[in-house]
Amino acid sequence: MKQGDRRILLPRLLLIQLCAAAALFVGVLGTSASAGTNIAAGSASVVAGSQGTSTTVVTRAPADTSFNAYDIILQFDPARVTAVNVAPGSGWPLMPAPRINNVVGTVQVIAVRFDICPTTCPVCSITWQGVSPGTSALTLAGNANESLAGLGEYITSGFSAGSVTVTAPVTPSPTATTSTPSSCPGM
Repeated sequence: MKQGDRRILLPRLLLIQLCAAAALFVGVLGTSASAGTNIAAGSASVVAGSQGTSTTVVTRAPADTSFNAYDIILQFDPARVTAVNVAPGSGWPLMPAPRINNVVGTVQVIAVRFDICPTTCPVCSITWQGVSPGTSALTLAGNANESLAGLGEYITSGFSAGSVTVTAPVTPSPTATTSTPSSCPGM
């Protein structure tokens, strides 16, 4: 096995092991999956040269009470925005360093929690830096049905795209100045 393959495989194995441990810790023994669970990418509006934040939220179906892990890869347009920082949502204590690739335009975030995620569950927030005016879609790279897990099994999910809109900075318009003529003494 190549070393690069190990670097990809190890986080996934850790994620599966942590999901199983979390399931035992919580004491949830049944598994379920529903197409009603959705990953929403979130949206933001930033000025070119400034920063703004979007929040990715999972809305789980009532049947998916065991949702306690995710592996999400968001794609974006690096000509419009770059990812500066990724922060876990509340209740996600185990989050390895996110993989930000501003060259190809992807952010991969993996996290695990040890309790039951609420029905509407913010999973992470991404701080964006505006690069140039326009809109960058935020879409899921890969299979949405392999992005969420509970009890070590995938949860069937849908995906709602988001966007980051970058506006041009406002340049102040020049203001006209008026001057009053001064009087010359002796005239």
